[in-house]
Amino acid sequence: MSGPRIESLMTLCALVIAAVTVTGAVAESPFAHLKATYEQELAALDRAYETAVSNAPGQYVQGLQSAEKKCLDGGDLDGVLIVRNERVRFEVEKALSETNLVTKPSDLSAAQTRFMDAPKRADMERMRGIGTLTRQYADALERLKVQLTKSGQIQHALSAKAELERVRPLAVAVAPTDVPDRRVPPAPVLSLSSRPSAKPVVQSAPSPRIAVKQPPTFDPKGVWIKVDTGTRFQFSTGGRVSAPDAMKEAYRNGKWRISDDVVILTFNDEIRRFRVQDGELCEEPGNMVKWRFRRE
Repeated sequence: MSGPRIESLMTLCALVIAAVTVTGAVAESPFAHLKATYEQELAALDRAYETAVSNAPGQYVQGLQSAEKKCLDGGDLDGVLIVRNERVRFEVEKALSETNLVTKPSDLSAAQTRFMDAPKRADMERMRGIGTLTRQYADALERLKVQLTKSGQIQHALSAKAELERVRPLAVAVAPTDVPDRRVPPAPVLSLSSRPSAKPVVQSAPSPRIAVKQPPTFDPKGVWIKVDTGTRFQFSTGGRVSAPDAMKEAYRNGKWRISDDVVILTFNDEIRRFRVQDGELCEEPGNMVKWRFRRE
């Protein structure tokens, strides 16, 4: 996303430095065009991010259409109904949350994952572009400062130094990384909304950095009793959960995991989320019939 922009900025950098080196004379503000180009490319990266985010719902609808076609071609009636129900829900709500996620059909699950990850992927690309652009800009400013000093233009050299000190923290702070787990809360990042200031402003926003997961403080392993039915659920090592006496066969072979202190149970395409309250597992809002467990 940032390749052509970097090249155009570096071409201008080379021209400015060459002018100082060869002629020893520059305009009143030797890096004015350089800085203007940098700001323009930052704005272009912001627009690309906004476009990617705004396109995500349409791409999700296309993914639903593709998933439905695959289910139709494969004769998967249950899959067709699940996808069509999701299409109807999404047309009304225009949003997707953890409570809407499924594991089957696999193409629907993949489309949901792409949609949930879209803002963070777009932000990762934007921040990678900003980091690369800013590092190139800082390098050019450093070289320009040296050439201005050599040519005796100390005031201009001081101006270049001030600009360098302003942008250098951004070059360090937005180093590229991988897409974070979408279930990990975003960490604070540097905002570019106040670029004229000498120091970047810290605000809460999607971050390209992966937040470090802390070890869970709650261990659900053991036997839990479903309060309303008395059914025993065994939470085993390795993320397995089973209820041999459950009426519904899917509950006899499920999975459990912990994400951000939330216990998540998965039974085929059914996902339930629980929090610990007074020593019990209480289901979060989302399902019509809420579950509650107590330890045996």
